[in-house]
Amino acid sequence: MTPPVLESVTPSPRFRRWFAWMTRRMIARNFDRVRTTAASLGVFQDAAQHPGPLLIASNHAAWWDPLMALRLAEAYTPNRTLCCPIEMDQYQRFKLLRKLGLFGLEHRHRDALTSMIEHVTQRVDQEPNLLFCITPQGQFTDVRSPIRTRPGVAALAATLPQARVLVLCGEYTFWHDRRPEALWHAQHCEAPDRPTTAGWHRAVRSAMQKAADTLAQQVIARDDTAFIGLPGDPNDGHRGSAAAVHPAYDAWLRLRGVGSRIEPNPSHARQGDTP
Repeated sequence: MTPPVLESVTPSPRFRRWFAWMTRRMIARNFDRVRTTAASLGVFQDAAQHPGPLLIASNHAAWWDPLMALRLAEAYTPNRTLCCPIEMDQYQRFKLLRKLGLFGLEHRHRDALTSMIEHVTQRVDQEPNLLFCITPQGQFTDVRSPIRTRPGVAALAATLPQARVLVLCGEYTFWHDRRPEALWHAQHCEAPDRPTTAGWHRAVRSAMQKAADTLAQQVIARDDTAFIGLPGDPNDGHRGSAAAVHPAYDAWLRLRGVGSRIEPNPSHARQGDTP
């Protein structure tokens, strides 16, 4: 029997809500904060109001990327139905995740791209507010490497003229806390003059490179004020304005009247400073 090129099941909104709750707790335990650049807020708000499908192309720096994408989706576009490709072997291995809206794709098959376009187009016909997410780099890639992409999201954009295309880039970096920061930048990908697959491919790659460069500048500057917390985050992105050492040790120092916070040094963000 010939192995399938694509497999999919009907997603479960109840399972997505539960998984999003679990993901949020997992991220909170492992990261100091999840934040976006201030400019990303308007991008996400505009995208949330778009009446058609939303296509998001994200970089792929680490294992955390899909969970972070879900966290951002829940924060900014909670009413959209997810639709995301995943390698077929992973899809068949982690069957529980199918209910999120993931579909398995045998990307090495010659019909993989055609099958994906047909599947997503059918989903859009049923649910015009679909949220399609993909990591077009196709593999883990260092955040400072030049952006190179596969044509999948470009082919979809050329097929779905009613879709809005966003690019999303993230980094995980240590600043002021023992846990890393998860920092993200989103921007619109403007439609090319010739909205063909080739035209969209160049536009997506260029937009992703610009987004990656913009985020890199903000991360290297280590400027807390350049980033904002996610909507609904109880910490509102300010938990780590100054990082603590350990709860027990911090309490002991407070009893002695000694501050325990590790304060960020604003001078790190300025160019040309000398010791």
